[in-house]
Amino acid sequence: MNILHVITDLDRGNTQKQLRLLAIELQKREVDQQIICLGKPGLNTGLLENAGIPVLHLNITHPVKFYKLWSTAVKQLGKFDMVCGWMYYGCFAAHYFHRKYFFQSPLVMNIRDSFNKDTDFRGIAGKIIQKVARLSSHADMVIYSSEKNQKNHEKEGYSSNGIVIPNGYDLESYDRDRKSTLEYKRRYRFDRFRTVFISVGDFNDSADFPSLLQAMQMNLESRDDSLFVLAGIGVDNQNRILRATLSDSAMERIWLLGDRGDVQQLLLASDYFVYSSKQEVPLDAVGEAMCAGLPCIVTDVGDAGFLVGNKGEVVPPNATVRMASAIAMFDTQTAEQKKAAKERVLERVRMLFSMAGVADQYHQRFLDLIQSEVSDSKPLPGT
Repeated sequence: MNILHVITDLDRGNTQKQLRLLAIELQKREVDQQIICLGKPGLNTGLLENAGIPVLHLNITHPVKFYKLWSTAVKQLGKFDMVCGWMYYGCFAAHYFHRKYFFQSPLVMNIRDSFNKDTDFRGIAGKIIQKVARLSSHADMVIYSSEKNQKNHEKEGYSSNGIVIPNGYDLESYDRDRKSTLEYKRRYRFDRFRTVFISVGDFNDSADFPSLLQAMQMNLESRDDSLFVLAGIGVDNQNRILRATLSDSAMERIWLLGDRGDVQQLLLASDYFVYSSKQEVPLDAVGEAMCAGLPCIVTDVGDAGFLVGNKGEVVPPNATVRMASAIAMFDTQTAEQKKAAKERVLERVRMLFSMAGVADQYHQRFLDLIQSEVSDSKPLPGT
């Protein structure tokens, strides 16, 4: 099996990480793969190339230049059994590539993230989302991350020829590191506190840091043995907006760590994960937290509720009091209750979201699709 993946960029993000993890797992199943990235090299580029998966970057900075650069890149490639688009621009490009060069191979569109109609449908990005909705009828398969995600897209005209394969996470990496949990607690001085809550996510418009910090401070008033740790780009002591939200006394037990390269270790050293958002919860952060065994408190936006299920707490957006109550409930759990809660979270991840299991689903679906296409001759495009 030889697959061409097409994606918008390979920088930070849930979809980019999903492609990297899946490609590495499929490689273990002797699947040959080539990745075309429309943008410049990003965080995941080197990780993919180090794993032996070739990446071709088109370095496109403007959609108008797309067709010329794309045609040039195609000349460097061989034949593929399947073309798979990731992210909306990636699906748009994959459709063009498939129709022009590989119309006899199956076309798959992979939709990993949900959208917010009030914000994502603006400008060029909104036009691409709607364009891909129309083009999705040409795809042999559309893959969604959840039933909710599928229904929301189909309401906007996306093809009903869809299936659900959830996001997968690198649980094995956490299992290897889990024995060092106590060491990490001492390293970060978390062992001085009875309970540690952690939040991982960048400072942006979709995040609701005011509600999150208010909920945290409401709990500090009644307990003096809890710690709240926040990590992410722009989530640091130089952020004047965040600093203005916190009292001087709160700063002693609400730590703003900024962008970190040791998120896995921080998660393993913590007890619970909490995140508040108005539009989209960072699914990669929630999935990673669950791999660490952390019960999660999240707002009910996107696929966050699907990930957490009944092993954590899902509250409505802008519900500061509800979030504060969920934090307080977890904060009063005994050591035995914490241990049992972690085991339930890990059981859910192993059953539904381990990347090895998710890759098995992809592999079988891809095999079935390719075999069905071999038995059916496809007409030339436009006929």
